[in-house]
Formats: sequence, structure tokens, C-alpha cells
Amino acid sequence: MALGFFLLFCTKPKDMCLAVPGQVVSIDQSDSEMKMAKVDFSGIVKDVCVQWLPEVKEGDYVLAHVGMALNIVDEKDAMETLELLKQLGELDAEMGQDGW
Repeated sequence: MALGFFLLFCTKPKDMCLAVPGQVVSIDQSDSEMKMAKVDFSGIVKDVCVQWLPEVKEGDYVLAHVGMALNIVDEKDAMETLELLKQLGELDAEMGQDGW
């Protein structure tokens, strides 16, 4: 994958949502029906559902959209994507302090 992020169409064709790569810091498996992880998005740590990625482990990079991990991505693609998003100014807008 050349770029480790997806642009997803939301409610209207002109609106798009961003899936952002982040690194799994820890995994909480206390609820077998909703496996959650703490994911670090360039210093901002969010709770992300990793239920549908049974092979995910601490240290992996995941592609997340609205609190749901969609895929595991390699570190090189994740770093490249985060750098591009920073250059575009999109990372702060997407991951602002208000959260998802």
C-alpha cells in the first residue's frame, strides 16, 4: 500500500472522512465481546476497538476510523502517512482534543 490511509465517503460525495494510522500501546481483553486498545496517534492516545483484528498485538500500527481499527499497516507506511498528514495540516484537525 503506497499510502497507509483511506479517504472514506461519509454522508455526501463531497464529504470525506479520514482513517489515520496509530501505534497500539496496550490491549484490554477484559470484555471478550469488545476488545479495545489504547492507540497512540502521534502523541494523542485514543481508545480504539480492535475486536475485528484478532491478530493485533502491542506495537502494531493500525488504521483507525471513528474509533474502529480497520486494518493492520506496516510501520513504514504508517510513518509516511503521518508525515504527509502533518504536512497537509490534517492530523490536528482529525485528531483534535475533542476526540472522535
